[in-house]
Amino acid sequence: MLGALVGALIGTVWTLLGLGMGLRTYLDDNSSYNTWSYGYQVTGDGLPTLIGWAFVLLDLLNFIFAGTIGGLAARRVALPT
Repeated sequence: MLGALVGALIGTVWTLLGLGMGLRTYLDDNSSYNTWSYGYQVTGDGLPTLIGWAFVLLDLLNFIFAGTIGGLAARRVALPT
């Protein structure tokens, strides 16, 4: 459980840092940043599009999953049965 919380915390910080950098681009009238993945635009002017938010959510879930697996592995090593 603790591993999932740590994974969620790391994923949330990672997401907020990415949004902060994208917000700088969005607010600057002289810059633009767009990315495409699998044929869909995932960022427009630095911020996620609708499908981009789905990718952000998947990234967050990946961090939670990795934290859960890491926590379970650490517990298994620390407390062998």
